[in-house]
Order: sequence, then structure tokens, then C-alpha cells
Amino acid sequence: MKRGFVVLAALWVLACSSPTVATGPIAIELDDFYIDPSAERIGSGDVQFEVSNDGEFPHTLVVARSTGEVVYASDVVDPGASIEVGLDLIPDTYQLTCRIVVQLEDGTLVDHYQNGMGETVEVAP
Repeated sequence: MKRGFVVLAALWVLACSSPTVATGPIAIELDDFYIDPSAERIGSGDVQFEVSNDGEFPHTLVVARSTGEVVYASDVVDPGASIEVGLDLIPDTYQLTCRIVVQLEDGTLVDHYQNGMGETVEVAP
């Protein structure tokens, strides 16, 4: 009897700890200075992203594989604007980044990626 409870408890822990694979449109929020995908683990194949810039500054979305290969790079997404992106993704770990760098009046460079605009998502089979 005790052994049965141990097995059930172990199965419950495994079920709770394995992240689910998201399907359907994946929302990606660009803000100052972070990227917030609605899922950290998504299914492979045709993936639809609904990207919104909820920040005060323009941003971009760059999607790159773990090899560094860029599979998508958006134009500038203005504050308050949204775009829809459809990609055919293979299983891998992908980096979502904003690659805007601006120079302030005092000469200081502000790199959006270095200021926190990078997030990782896993594309599962």
C-alpha cells in the first residue's frame, strides 16, 4: 500500500513539473526593457506570434536558433503597434531579442538587448 502512494506521488510530481507545449497563437509583449512571451515551450511547425509593443520606445523582434541562425527579424514596431508573424519552426531553443541600439544626446549608447530585451523559448517536437 505504501509503495502505491510513493508511485502515485512520483507520477504526480512528474506530471506537474513537465511544462506543457503551447499551441495556437503565442502572444509576445515587447516593453521597456523586457520581452514577455505567453509561453516558454511551444510546439514545432507553423507557429503564429502576435507581437505587441506595449512600451514607450520603438522595438524590434529577432528570432534566432541556438546556432545563432536568425530565422526572423522584424521591422521597427512602434509604441502601441502590433504585428502578426508566422514562422515554421523546428525543435530547438530560440532566443527572442530586440536589437535596437540608440545613442542619447550625451553620447551614451543604449542597447535594448543588453538592457534586458532577451528571452528564451523552447520549440518542442
